[in-house]
Amino acid sequence: MSIRRKIVFVLLSIAATAGISSAQGSEACKLFPEHPDVLDRPNAAKPNLPPGFCMAGYWPRVQPGLFYDLTEYGAVITILPLASADAAKQAVAKNKKTGPNATYGDGGYETMEDPRAPDGRARSDREYQNPRGARGWTIEELVRPIYGTSFTCGNLVVGVSANPSKGPAARDLVKELDSNLRSAGLCGSSLPTVVANNNTAKPPIETTGNGDKVFDGETARQIKEAANKNARHMVVLDRHWDPQQNCWVEERAFVGGIRGSDENQVSVGVGPSKTFCLNGSVYSADQVNSGQDGIAKARDGLASALEVHAKYEAYLKNHPNDAAAKANYTKNQQWIDYYKDYIAKMERMIANSIPPQ
Repeated sequence: MSIRRKIVFVLLSIAATAGISSAQGSEACKLFPEHPDVLDRPNAAKPNLPPGFCMAGYWPRVQPGLFYDLTEYGAVITILPLASADAAKQAVAKNKKTGPNATYGDGGYETMEDPRAPDGRARSDREYQNPRGARGWTIEELVRPIYGTSFTCGNLVVGVSANPSKGPAARDLVKELDSNLRSAGLCGSSLPTVVANNNTAKPPIETTGNGDKVFDGETARQIKEAANKNARHMVVLDRHWDPQQNCWVEERAFVGGIRGSDENQVSVGVGPSKTFCLNGSVYSADQVNSGQDGIAKARDGLASALEVHAKYEAYLKNHPNDAAAKANYTKNQQWIDYYKDYIAKMERMIANSIPPQ
């Protein structure tokens, strides 16, 4: 059984024995931090998921839905509403693992990752051909320390698991989720009937003047990585749930050159922003940035191919009968066409998901 399926199995078992109160879960599921790459909820296609349950996956490592387990994502967060706060506490206590007590929500436990451990094992060609087949986990993989925490917030049971490399970033997600849940009044013994604030907390951004902003954490790392690739990078300045449009709304902007940075922070210029309703027709921020990486690589390839093309043109003017040179010239032209077509296609795909450039 995969790790992700184990998470769902445990939560279903908890739900079956403790009863479910879905109202608080439905509100809490609007408070996931940042922007999940995938969000699972009960629907007609997934009738076995308990009412009010939701699961969010962050930072996909392979094509989502290929293996249906935690190794698809750097981190996974689950929220399950139970019948009462006591039922939630009992469920967490029953499943308590060895580790420090968590101070999130109303309390729980936390286990730390082994930073030396790899993120899962390499997939074989056979597994890619049959992704839903038996995994064949080794003992070392099953007991490898990954980051994890489970805590209660009123009648909610919150669970988080992350691969070792994403442990620090996952803890940032947990802190933001904890703040969102507390701000909404969902934690504690008395539960409100209406969530006071459905807006998620803003990402860690400081204004330094002159259009510059300081980003930290995972966003800072991604900005630096994109700069090293000479790729444009888009950031999410604000994200909140809009009940009228029934969708998450993101304010997005491209960042410019790095003004300054240290190990954990980076200061960059931020361009004009635009808001998007994430209604299914808009690509996620990570998908847009992956597309920008592809465009940057294609532009590098195109520049190299154009240089080679110019050299062949100059050579063939003086050696028009060189058959080998002509063949290479034609092949290089095909690469130029390929890069131009790729860039145009990718720009068309993400055109409706990006702010002004």
